[in-house]
Parts: sequence; structure tokens; C-alpha cells
Amino acid sequence: MDSRKLLFYDKQVGEAYLHQLLGDYNYSSISKYNRIIVSSVEALSKFQDYGTALMGKRRKPEIMLDGPVGDTMESYIAYKKAIYLISNITCKNYRFYLNEFLIFLNNNRLTIVSQITTADMLLFVNTIRFKNLATIHAVLLIIKGYLRCLYQEKLVETDLSVAIPRDNYKSQAHLPSTFSKEEIKALLESIDRGNPRGRRDYAILLVAAKLGLRASDLAGLKFEHILWEEHLISFSQMKTGRSINLPLLPEIGNAIIDYLQNGRPHSNDRHCFLQLISPYKPIDKGSIGNIVEYHLKMSGINFKNRRHGSHALRHSLASHLLSANTPVPIISAVLGHASSESTMLLFACRPILA
Repeated sequence: MDSRKLLFYDKQVGEAYLHQLLGDYNYSSISKYNRIIVSSVEALSKFQDYGTALMGKRRKPEIMLDGPVGDTMESYIAYKKAIYLISNITCKNYRFYLNEFLIFLNNNRLTIVSQITTADMLLFVNTIRFKNLATIHAVLLIIKGYLRCLYQEKLVETDLSVAIPRDNYKSQAHLPSTFSKEEIKALLESIDRGNPRGRRDYAILLVAAKLGLRASDLAGLKFEHILWEEHLISFSQMKTGRSINLPLLPEIGNAIIDYLQNGRPHSNDRHCFLQLISPYKPIDKGSIGNIVEYHLKMSGINFKNRRHGSHALRHSLASHLLSANTPVPIISAVLGHASSESTMLLFACRPILA
């Protein structure tokens, strides 16, 4: 601004600076250092517009499936949601992977579904940019289902789904990481509850350890989900969309009250757990894992070669319940699993903790 004798900053100044520095950049492909620069300039513009410093990761724009082909993809996602009741998270994954296919089609100037050929599908498969086998498997399944739907709805004359080759991916159950009852106790006792952060983190970890909530459900917990008079926590799970009722244990209720009265920032937001700094947004699910890891380190617990996020606390609860001879169907209900088979996968490849 000094070199150009600019006295006042606005969004256009920031954009001009970034263009001079990076040209026509793609945020996902620039270096980490340059991402910090971009995020800083964007934060300055947001501050000028809204008067608050928006902290955290740069928000990715919502994926839009545009054009005639994009419309058929949106219809397919709506069909899957209506008939198979797929969750919002699953819809987001469908939109992400279908967008990869849409970009490929646009780059090859295929603007309507009737233009797609078997050769195009084989080329797409060979140019999938993902390296992880599980991700490739998911992409192929989603695209295959979409193509089959196009044929069934008579939008194309050929069933292009048969051009999608089978992959040899076989899902392998991950070895769950768990912590003993003594380690969980030491973790909770190590938290300094004399400050707002400690009160919030203690309540979060207590709920995770005693009720086994997923990170997404912890982040999404709202006041209306806590039924004080009925001593219940009731909500629809983010991952599955299924309702679940869990007991509001006295120690959990007391920890939440302590946080609400003595640690939670003043905010009209209905989410229970908020960020520690302005603008006091709801905590995100990624931060839940960071909270667990931070307090595990502070507690001195050795978690080398063990996963150490909120899911480890969830698996630990399941292990403790099973070691107490709790029937598997009850454990499934506590964890919010649709069937006992999902729960049994947790115990199929490891010994039970005492």
C-alpha cells in the first residue's frame, strides 16, 4: 500500500496484493506459508466487514453441482437421501466425489449425460487423483451407483456402470485403541478446572468417556438436547441421523452446569460448548480430538502407538462395559450403533481390558 500510495484498505486492495504475490492461485495447491498469507488477508477483510476476527481454518466454499449434469447428480443425492435416509455427512461425501466426476466431464467438454461413453469412464477411472485405496473404492461405488441410476431413469441408453472396474479393496477393521479405567481417571483428574478452558474441557472429556459420544455429536450438542428433569441427553446422531437417549449422570450434569455458570462465554448460540475466544462460535469436531490429545499429554499418560482422539475414549467405554459383562446389544444401544454386528467389530481383533 505504501508503494502505491494507498491510504485506505478494502477487500479489493487485499485481492490485488494476493494476485501480485501469487497470480491466479489455487488455495489447495499453494504452500503452507502462502496459505497463511491468504488466510491473514481474508481475515483482515472479514474484520473490516463484520468487526470480528474470524479465527480458525479457512472455510472451503460449498460445492455446487452446476449445469445439466450437475442437476442429475443433485437429483441422485436427493433420491438417496429420501429412499435410503443417508445422513448429511454422507450427502456431503457424495457431493464431493460426484464433483470430481463433474470436473472431469467439464474438462472434456461433456455437458450432458448422453454424451458420456464407456471410453470416457475408463479414462476417468485412470485419472482418479486419490491415492488411498479406501477413498478410490468409495469414489467408484458412488459413481457406479449414479451411472446405474441414469440408466434406470432412461437418461442414457447404455448402462455405463458396467464400465467401472471392480477393485480389490477389502475393508480391514482398524485395531481400536483403548485406555484403562485407571488411565481415564488419571486423565480427568489432571484437568485444571480452575479456569474456563478447564471447565469446558473437563465436561467434554467426561461426556466422551462416560457416554461415548462421537466428536461430531459432542460439537453439535445443544441446550435442548439436555433434558434435565428427565435426566437424559437426547439427540439425533450426526453420523447416522438416528435418535439416541443417554443417561444424564449426576457427575456429567454437575460438570456441564459448572461450565455453563462459570466458564462459558456470554452468547445466544444454542450450542453447549463454545470456542474460548471471540466470536465464540460452537466448537468444531476437529477441536475435540485436539482437546483429548492435549490433556493426555498434560496427564503424563503414555499413549505411544495408540490413537488418542475422542474415538479412543469411545472404544474404551465399550471395552469397560464388555469387561463388566454388559450384553453386547446394550453396548450397541449406548454407542448408537444400528446393529450389534458393528459393535462386535470393536472386539473382534483385540483382548478385553480388565
